[in-house]
Amino acid sequence: TRRSSDLSASSFSPAFGVMVGYVWDRIGVYAKGLSNFVSEKTDSAIKSSSTSWMTGNKKYSYANATAGIVLPLPWISLYAGAGYGKRACYWERYSEAGNEWTTVEDYLYSGLSADVGAIIQAGHLCISAGCSVIAGNSGTSSRLHLEPIIGFGFVF
Repeated sequence: TRRSSDLSASSFSPAFGVMVGYVWDRIGVYAKGLSNFVSEKTDSAIKSSSTSWMTGNKKYSYANATAGIVLPLPWISLYAGAGYGKRACYWERYSEAGNEWTTVEDYLYSGLSADVGAIIQAGHLCISAGCSVIAGNSGTSSRLHLEPIIGFGFVF
């Protein structure tokens, strides 16, 4: 199988979510969910090399749920976890009966997800930065989708 990272289908599509956790003295746990709240029900799928007539319009959906551990250090906390994620790309296809959205198989990722990152806390405010990767299979190739994550939060 071939492994690659998809950069050609990348487009800015912000996701929003929540991360909750609890930290004891030396270790903690967290759960996180993210989504861009875009979903497209399609009846067809194509390859990116398709010769169909496309309108040029694109949509991207993203959803990710992970849980893991938090390692608190003196001025920063590190986190790592695993879960399930899905990232899909949709292209609008021209049709005489009316345009329709179709899933682009080459840019569909669904399966195991992992994320790593760091959290810096100043009083009750915190900033987190990290990345998430979704492993997906598209036909005969195994592919990875890397998604950067930046968050702002409040610590109780």
